[in-house]
Amino acid sequence: MNKILLWLVVLTMSFVSVSMAELSLSESRWTQEAYDLAHSGDANKGKKLAKKCGSCHGDNGVSEDNETPSLAGQKAAYTFKQIYDYKNKIRANKTMYKKVKKINIQDMANIAAWYQTQQGEKKMSNNSVPTMVSNGDKKRFLIACNMCHNPQVMNGGFQVPILAGQKIDYLIETLTAFKEDDRENDEYRVMRDIAKQLSEEEIKTIAKYYAAKVIIEDE
Repeated sequence: MNKILLWLVVLTMSFVSVSMAELSLSESRWTQEAYDLAHSGDANKGKKLAKKCGSCHGDNGVSEDNETPSLAGQKAAYTFKQIYDYKNKIRANKTMYKKVKKINIQDMANIAAWYQTQQGEKKMSNNSVPTMVSNGDKKRFLIACNMCHNPQVMNGGFQVPILAGQKIDYLIETLTAFKEDDRENDEYRVMRDIAKQLSEEEIKTIAKYYAAKVIIEDE
């Protein structure tokens, strides 16, 4: 139980204020100042900047394949953080690094603001809520997914994305990347510590629950 409480505190706590020039996720310095900046974006300017993102993420932020994440409706702070991480090679992806390496801090906020205003897809599953989503597993000290990834309780922090309506293959690949330490930009290893304990079947079940309608590609 203490470990569960620690994770919840980590997701909401703030740190000593620093300027954006000093901002470094490797030092865990996402501050209120940085949070305010992430929400200072101009959506109209972001729309223009996001045009070059459309070929992969869709014109309005809804991806047209199952492996590329949709950005529409995603929290501005989370999108801002991911762009920052790609630019600073904290989250590894050569294609994304090339796309964002020349983007300045304000443009990150503008792009994030644009995508937050767009309508994302709805999740398609009408099945019962998986146990890991609703209850977690106390024996493994795993909190329920909906403790954090629930639009009704999320406060818009940098760390926790909206999952409902995301692409299924992307969700599976992301959880697997955390599980195998291939993605390391989660503060304090929160997602890595969780995903490492999930089975492949649990990952697929969670992804299927949150995912948008699967795109059937022509053969």
